[in-house]
Amino acid sequence: MDNLQHIRGRQDQVTNESLESTRRMRDLALETEHIGITTLDNLHSQGDQLDNIDRGLDKIGADLKTAEKQLNEMEKSIWRFIFCDCCGACSKKSGYNMHSVDKPDDTNIVQKPPGKRTNFETTQSQPSSGGGMQIARITNDAREDEMEENLDLTQRMLGNLRNMAIDMGDTVCKQNDQIDRLNDKTQDNNLRVTEAEKRTKALLKK
Repeated sequence: MDNLQHIRGRQDQVTNESLESTRRMRDLALETEHIGITTLDNLHSQGDQLDNIDRGLDKIGADLKTAEKQLNEMEKSIWRFIFCDCCGACSKKSGYNMHSVDKPDDTNIVQKPPGKRTNFETTQSQPSSGGGMQIARITNDAREDEMEENLDLTQRMLGNLRNMAIDMGDTVCKQNDQIDRLNDKTQDNNLRVTEAEKRTKALLKK
């Protein structure tokens, strides 16, 4: 009799320990899933910021293009003035068409097209299509029912975490590519600004 009570007591102890273990697993999975959702939200916000930067760089590039056209016109006007003043080539007797003399325009810089951002949505907790996890029942009571529920919930959350990890990896790779394109645009705009400054200073000296 004492031996049977000892066995039952041991069964209760093991069941209680197993129940607490499944609770810890469930809580840890819930915490990790929350972190994953927060991370995906942060990546989404970062993607919006990168898009804003991309549009800003495109606007700068468009403004630079306008400025370059204006510099071209100014340079043409100055060259025509200098040529007419020094050589008298604008007289009708010469029959020379001054509009045919244009300074070569070597300021055109090919811009890379802006990168296309792929949207993604945060993975939410969804039940898995498979059946729940089963345990070997010993006491066949409510504790073991909760153990199965905890294990089933943990299994579903692990599936969600796997999908989140895939989304994170894809998003990070795409954003890294976008950052590379932004760096190229920034460098291109800087070069064009420097060239425009040089041309402006040269015009002021004439």
